[in-house]
Amino acid sequence: MKVGIKHSRIWLFCTLAVALCVSTNATGQTFTMIKSFGLSEGATPQSQLVQGADGTLYGAAGIIFKIQPDGTGFAVVKQFTNSVDGSGSVGGVTLSGSTLYGTTVSGPGSQRGSVFRMNIDGTGYTLLKIFTNSDGASIDGAFPYASLTLSDNTLYGTTYLGGSSNLGVVFKVNTDGTAFAVLKNCNAIDGSYPEAALVVSGSTLYGTTVNWGITGDGTVFKVNTDGTGFAVLKNFAFGEAANSFSAPALSGTTLYGTTAQSDGVGRGTVFKINTDGTGFVVLRNFARSEG
Repeated sequence: MKVGIKHSRIWLFCTLAVALCVSTNATGQTFTMIKSFGLSEGATPQSQLVQGADGTLYGAAGIIFKIQPDGTGFAVVKQFTNSVDGSGSVGGVTLSGSTLYGTTVSGPGSQRGSVFRMNIDGTGYTLLKIFTNSDGASIDGAFPYASLTLSDNTLYGTTYLGGSSNLGVVFKVNTDGTAFAVLKNCNAIDGSYPEAALVVSGSTLYGTTVNWGITGDGTVFKVNTDGTGFAVLKNFAFGEAANSFSAPALSGTTLYGTTAQSDGVGRGTVFKINTDGTGFVVLRNFARSEG
């Protein structure tokens, strides 16, 4: 199961300030903590933020919250009750217009997480998909830790467990809750425990798994949005790069990502790989003194 995150605070940077520092190469950059969470406001935020057209930042910390880039205007947009709506939203939210889409990782009874949508003002909360443990088998998936990827009117995501092998799935569901489908049942050969979001390009999804694959330390994979064309692009191996918990970033035909393990001496890597599986390169091995 997922290891708990140790940190209980989030440090957010004003977008304008970051851009200014980068463009001027200033040496006197200022670090500012604009929000420290208390238990009544959420805790252990561990996902990326999204920014609305008016500059408001939205995120997840067990609850769904919003905050201005200067630290003002913090508000809980959604407090989960664990009675009907589910609980434990940790994967972050996806924003489209005035609608937020996200996931929860638990819920009442046999619930093993959900996909939801809501308005940015907290109204209109709707469950699009509930993952359940039916007769001990979460065939559709269980525990969606990652944020969702939106393309047209379809949401794409992953679950950490569940599926035919109970090693996670890649799924899709329409923004109105219809047409849910499992695109890929993860297994020990192709990679297992997908914990990160997907990136989409045209009709192809790219993602990572934490473990298994031929060498046992996770994979980079691709699959078409209709579930066809699955392929492992890279089998990670301890001693090179291993265990990717993060979504890849796509630029042109190159994927960039990170792994938690590296060469046995370091503390993880930054890597790149082409979308056809060629050109894998470790760009950075982090030393123990660096992270």
